[in-house]
Amino acid sequence: MPRLTQYGDDLLLAVELLTNSTPDDALGLIKKISKGSRGEFGVEPKAFFSNSDFIHKLLNIGTKYVSDEKIVEEVLLTLSLIVKRCDIKPQNIYDFLFAHIGTPNKKCQRHIAYALPFFPQFDEYEKKWEYILSIPKIPPKKDMISVFRWVIEHNEPNIPDHIKGLVISILENFINSNTLVSTTHNLYAVLIDKLKA
Repeated sequence: MPRLTQYGDDLLLAVELLTNSTPDDALGLIKKISKGSRGEFGVEPKAFFSNSDFIHKLLNIGTKYVSDEKIVEEVLLTLSLIVKRCDIKPQNIYDFLFAHIGTPNKKCQRHIAYALPFFPQFDEYEKKWEYILSIPKIPPKKDMISVFRWVIEHNEPNIPDHIKGLVISILENFINSNTLVSTTHNLYAVLIDKLKA
């Protein structure tokens, strides 16, 4: 157990080092934090990652290195993992993700799509459905269609009638043009049936 606790301490140390880092060592440190957000290290992840000071420092790093695409990718990946894994959705994470919504970087687009549509604040975004309908176009499309399905399932009771036909078409095109295992096919088929009801 001490080794695992030490790993959590190492993440905190990496954030502290990043606060005063130079571009030369920043990428390695943020990759360590990103990897840590996927790992197990002897503390409950939600308790660890909901620390507002930790989040604040992580966001400051993303802002400090905003011109370094690789570091921003890692910060966005880490934030999306924290949001999805721990269901932590403070306003400052939402604001950071939203600030990058128009990025041309495909990796950043993927990381944002994994998290942003699940924030309650996203319901107020005037281009919410335009954004959701763009998710299946983000490469790799075969992976992002799953994200699209999760977002649609999350929003299923609130999908506007004028959008449903397009959503159904996207889902049907996917299952009709891909060879899927039966359980995956059924996930999509059940959702399509719900949308058609």
